[in-house]
Amino acid sequence: MQIVYGLNPVLELLKAGRRKVKEIIYSREELPDEIKIICNEKGIPLIKGDVEKYARGAVHQGIVAKADPYPYLSEKEMEGNFFVLLDGIEDPRNLGAVIRSAYAFGVEGIFLPQKGSAKVTPVVLKTSAGTAEWMKIALVKKTFSIIKKMKEKGFIIISLDERGEKSLEEIPPAEKIMLVIGSEGKGIKKSVLAISDLVVRIHTKVSLNLSVACGIALFSIKNKLSKKIFEK
Repeated sequence: MQIVYGLNPVLELLKAGRRKVKEIIYSREELPDEIKIICNEKGIPLIKGDVEKYARGAVHQGIVAKADPYPYLSEKEMEGNFFVLLDGIEDPRNLGAVIRSAYAFGVEGIFLPQKGSAKVTPVVLKTSAGTAEWMKIALVKKTFSIIKKMKEKGFIIISLDERGEKSLEEIPPAEKIMLVIGSEGKGIKKSVLAISDLVVRIHTKVSLNLSVACGIALFSIKNKLSKKIFEK
């Protein structure tokens, strides 16, 4: 079971319908009509109770849900033309912010390493404003291996790293794209950079937060690469 807290995360959990919700506990005076309607349709109990008991100090907005574990997909289930590979993000808030940006800019799926990476926790769900409920996310054993497989499928691999010699403006048009983002401290592994088709950096006066840099890169890709990706 996983606890989901906050209005948007709980609402998106219910709307996405990807996992079973056992019950919703709330302490608010009133619940949004949309939440009440969905719970009524699906037979999900709404219980007035001690939300703090489950949220444990988090900003819960007076509502939590008890749900099945987050539904990760397998590599084979990841279909699409635009993906993000996160090479070792450890901060759950960064992961949540990246998921939110990825969802906003049309990314069709995210790959996370099984080891050395944050996973989809209640904090991630809250930071993503519930968009993680809609995003396809797969856990992979080795980032190097998944990159090789994606290259064999015709994907252009673009790594975002401060060691890059190219700018975002130099990204060429492509039909299949995977953007690689490294960890907060070490960045992208040298072995991953070596097999990337393009390593780009964002030229700024100061260093950027990882999730902010990811959002800028995704915005650039969305506006410069093949429109077919975003016309779904």
